[in-house]
Amino acid sequence: MTLPWHFQKSACLLALLLASLPAPASASEPLRSIDPSFHPPTNFIWSVPTLLQPDQKILALSDPGPEDTRRKIFRLNPDGSNDPTFTPPSNILILNFSLAHDGKILLFGRFTNSVREDGDQLLRLLPNGSLDAAFSVQTDSPDIGASMAELPNGQIFLAGYFRKINGVEQSALARINSDGTLDRTFLLKTNAINARPILPQNDGSIVFNASFCGGDVCWGSFLRALPDGSIDPTFQNIPYAFMESLTADSHGRILVGGTFTDPRAQTQLLRLTRLLPDGTKDPEFHDLSGSDSFTKLVLQPDEKILVAGLYDTNSGRYKIVRFNSDGSPDGDFIPALLPPGHLPTSLALQLDGKLLVSGPILNQEQPQAMQGFILRYNSDSNAALDPLQAEVVGTHLVIHWPAAASSTLQTSDNMTSWADLINASQPYLEPLDQARTRHFFRVRFR
Repeated sequence: MTLPWHFQKSACLLALLLASLPAPASASEPLRSIDPSFHPPTNFIWSVPTLLQPDQKILALSDPGPEDTRRKIFRLNPDGSNDPTFTPPSNILILNFSLAHDGKILLFGRFTNSVREDGDQLLRLLPNGSLDAAFSVQTDSPDIGASMAELPNGQIFLAGYFRKINGVEQSALARINSDGTLDRTFLLKTNAINARPILPQNDGSIVFNASFCGGDVCWGSFLRALPDGSIDPTFQNIPYAFMESLTADSHGRILVGGTFTDPRAQTQLLRLTRLLPDGTKDPEFHDLSGSDSFTKLVLQPDEKILVAGLYDTNSGRYKIVRFNSDGSPDGDFIPALLPPGHLPTSLALQLDGKLLVSGPILNQEQPQAMQGFILRYNSDSNAALDPLQAEVVGTHLVIHWPAAASSTLQTSDNMTSWADLINASQPYLEPLDQARTRHFFRVRFR
């Protein structure tokens, strides 16, 4: 019985060995392989998305440690190495960041010489990482984070848990001019306490997930605000919704991923659905719903949908899958199965078809010690090469790989340090109890 594992030959072949050795699937299915040529650093914030610039360079946040609040934004080259031409300030506690036009970067956070009660600021970096001294927006948000989206005209929608912008009363959602001043022609006409995530639309309106609280109860609602901030009465509101991802396709339809609560049954269902431009459900879309969870969706240029964070019950790991544009499963896609404890909260599709994935490494024993990861998975065209197979035979795990005189089978329990299995036979047999302690195997071609 063959287990659904797959290996990819490049500088080396890398494979993930399922730590718990689950029951094999009914049919052998290849898995997308990790790109071994990508070598990013490991010290970055787990809760903030990693962003991919148009030039394929990568933005992420470093985490110096619990005693240092100077979370530094850094930029990686496409191979994962640090970009030395990017020199941002190191005295900002960064909560969120977003891409702006002309290579600029929007930051939300505060300077380390300020206190939490001062509130956070919306700042902007120039393409080389230096601070844009001509742009600053002050809020009263207390270190909670925000969502930002730049418009084609240079204005910026800012959503978060705030009550004032530059000292002016403005709650949950604001529109900022390109010079950092508040656009007072936009005033959100609802009593929401937060408005994240957001999705600006081409006509100047904006779709957002409003959060409300009354007494000891809080709930979400999916709304659209018109260019003046008034709530669009023609948009079909989705009540009791807490969205994780919003994106629009070329027809103006809205892909929505998040949690939908049924107050009558007091249950929560996760759903991926598509709405028509007026907010009504698209009857041609096959919803994904259930008690499972996912964290991020990305729309490809061909409008197929990449979904990160679904839980694979066989392996006990999170995975990345793809759906067709109508929401049906894409049987041609080779899924990516993440290492144990790796929760994908950020997903980006490179121009070459490779997948950039990042998020936290969950640590149940020490939650405060969680670290982040960035992995890159090979594209469809590469992932089907040189399959390496593993199967359970009696009380042993049996591993087969393409024969080559210069190949060496290696093992690791953390994907950081690797040890050669000296004189490993072809095929290689290992007792199941011992195999469970080796989470990863790879074959290196020297």
